Amino acid sequence: GLYDYSKYLAMKDVRAVLKVKESFLADPLGESSNPVKKAAFRVKHWMRGLLKKYLKDPYGGFLEAILLGDRAGLADSLEEDFIKTGTVHVISISGLHVGLIAGMLMAFFAILRIPKRANLVVTLVVLAFYAIMAGACPPIIRSVMMFAVFAIGYIMRRDTDILNSLALSAFLIL
Repeated sequence: GLYDYSKYLAMKDVRAVLKVKESFLADPLGESSNPVKKAAFRVKHWMRGLLKKYLKDPYGGFLEAILLGDRAGLADSLEEDFIKTGTVHVISISGLHVGLIAGMLMAFFAILRIPKRANLVVTLVVLAFYAIMAGACPPIIRSVMMFAVFAIGYIMRRDTDILNSLALSAFLIL
């Protein structure tokens, strides 16, 4: 009853998938002209390189899945174990990951005595960059959008109402 990627590809009439592990082995067809996307993907590849350099498998692949949303380096048997135990959400980037990153950033900036409004702005910018870096999948976009609504509300000195914030986030996502 779980999502089957191979069946999805078969339904889309995709017969083969190619994964390139080293960037020098292939030339990208259409690189993005967006400088933010370029920077995000450079940071992602840099982080992936650091993880591969300093951590052996399965630890590097596990951290790559948790931090970057890329399960390609995760051993198939380990991914199957997560699926069988119902804990696959741990390796899927979602609101929990975005919340943890936001909390760590805000705590770090608070230690540096950065004012709360500036702290929220910088955290929001970093989270938006992280969302692009991690592939901008819907759970990440939802989480960053919710944080943005709360942060902008605080910056504008507005009282926060959870239902109004949720409705605004849902409207913006749509």
